[in-house]
Amino acid sequence: SHPVHVDAVQQIAGTAELLCAIFVLAAFSTSLVKYFQIISGPLCVLAMLCKEQGIMAVPLIITFSIYRNRFNIFKVVRTQISTLSCGILLVISKILLLSGKPPEYGRLQNPASHSNSTFVKVLSHHQSAAQHFGLLMFPYSLSFDYTYGSVPLVTSLLDLRNFNVVLMYAALFYLAYRLLMFKHLPFEAASLLLILIPFIPSSNILFPVGFILAERVLYTPSVGFCIGLSYVIFRLFPSER
Repeated sequence: SHPVHVDAVQQIAGTAELLCAIFVLAAFSTSLVKYFQIISGPLCVLAMLCKEQGIMAVPLIITFSIYRNRFNIFKVVRTQISTLSCGILLVISKILLLSGKPPEYGRLQNPASHSNSTFVKVLSHHQSAAQHFGLLMFPYSLSFDYTYGSVPLVTSLLDLRNFNVVLMYAALFYLAYRLLMFKHLPFEAASLLLILIPFIPSSNILFPVGFILAERVLYTPSVGFCIGLSYVIFRLFPSER
């Protein structure tokens, strides 16, 4: 368990996050087993029906499969055809439901996306992503509601919070470099992908969402963080055989 789970678990509305995480992990797990890969696609659909972020189970499975099969795209398509097919159907369905337009949110929900300055938007959204990852590592100050004014906008490069963004991207680039240079690190790959990919729709970086900071969206990424932390502890303190 992780402290950020409280926001998702304590509220009835958080049931969607829990169910989505269950189906995402079920889809990811079945995609690794030869005779169960056929049901990973339907499980991705169930994850999407629980929460929109559930659609990220598809790129999660495909990306890990590409790494696991050493970038053999033909083998990935052959083994993950169920996931690919369901993923394409989900994307088409979502585009049709939204009529090709992203949803709009008010200033109270996401003040950064309503800023008149693109500079402030970019800095604030990247800071939001860094703060989410910071909550995974140091969950010392938690809240069930981060509304207008709770998270000040970043208006200058001299803001010390930009250092958190630099650290975040430095860590991500280092881990990505390790995975590309050493292609036999399945635990590190699974941990990094479980942290990153399910979080992408909530990051505000690709498109605005209805919040600047929300602990509930870290429910699935926290699984990847716990896997990574366990792996690090195991490597630092190997059990005596």
